[in-house]
Amino acid sequence: MGAVGRDVINRKIRPSGLGGHEGAFAPDGRTYYLSQSFRGVGGFMYIVDLSDPSHPRELPRWQFLGDGRPHGLNVNPQGFEPGVPEGTRLYAGQQGVSDGTGTLAGPDGLVIEDVSDYQFRRPNPQIRIVSKLFWPDQGGAESMIPVKIKGHPYIISTDESGGAGGAGGWAAACARGASAFGYPQLIDIADVTHPKIFAKLRLEVNDPANCAALLAETPPDVPGTAPGTNLPAISGTTNYSQEACVPDNPDDAKMLACGFQNAQLRVFDVSDPTHPKEIAYWKSGAVRTKVLPSSGSWAAGVDRTVDKIAHWVRWVVVGKGNGHDKAKQNDNGNANNQGNGNGVGGGPGNSADIQIWTVSDGHGFQVLRFPKSFTAQHKDLFENTVTTEGSI
Repeated sequence: MGAVGRDVINRKIRPSGLGGHEGAFAPDGRTYYLSQSFRGVGGFMYIVDLSDPSHPRELPRWQFLGDGRPHGLNVNPQGFEPGVPEGTRLYAGQQGVSDGTGTLAGPDGLVIEDVSDYQFRRPNPQIRIVSKLFWPDQGGAESMIPVKIKGHPYIISTDESGGAGGAGGWAAACARGASAFGYPQLIDIADVTHPKIFAKLRLEVNDPANCAALLAETPPDVPGTAPGTNLPAISGTTNYSQEACVPDNPDDAKMLACGFQNAQLRVFDVSDPTHPKEIAYWKSGAVRTKVLPSSGSWAAGVDRTVDKIAHWVRWVVVGKGNGHDKAKQNDNGNANNQGNGNGVGGGPGNSADIQIWTVSDGHGFQVLRFPKSFTAQHKDLFENTVTTEGSI
């Protein structure tokens, strides 16, 4: 969390006994939306005016008396919804559990909200619900990520606990026919008033058909010996749920790099959204009994047989072409020299490195690189990959 978020917590939230969870900036950087650790009915979202960054000012906070309360959130960039000004739509991941029980009882999924009153600094600002889309087979919805694929607007959903986060844990999720672990979905929002699930990006561990067999072959944990999961104790400590996906180019997404916690980093080809598929993965080694007190899943005497990549990764393009070479290097340019100049069709030493930067719970910061033989073989996927904003 940045300095602004910390400042809001220190001045406004800590005295009430609550704490900030996640947040997002409007694209123009003038407004920051901060969700809370308490995300049940009656919870608040805090909105900060950053028109003068040296003097952040809290705008009227918004209390959710029904649906719309964000666990994680994102705000619409310019041109994402045709005719809708940037910064006026908020895509909220409302955290629920698939059986509708618990402190955060209620539906799990996407709520699209009109926050134009805040963007335009209108008096007595109101947040209005545009649409809702809930699903019964997962749990722990978090960030909702706007991307365009072939010019079409989609939201990438995230769910960090799946059905195993509900009452009865993993076994009860299997019995309900739910996915034990959360997975991303492509949600079509061309009609923003009627969003619909377009595709499910499941690993084998996310498929409800494999739920019971996977549970049976997973050794039980000794209670209290393996911290670091966000599942109830009855579900154990292995969580294959996804937490976040990052597009290779949010304006022309062809790939998604997704953190799947204990399933770690997975890359999906979504260039044909009707047939998404996994094309690459990375799993760092098990940390076992190493003394790693800075790790969120470390405890004395614990034997950790998995590592965890939980959240936002970054795409980084190194050594790409520029200037008049763009069209030539991409092999898809035209007389106007369009293209980003990755040059992925070239041989070693003559094309960009496409990297993914990530952090895992036990191994810290890691830089991963796609082999140039792979990028050359799939140059149509990599030709418009861009460095994730804010990476370097």
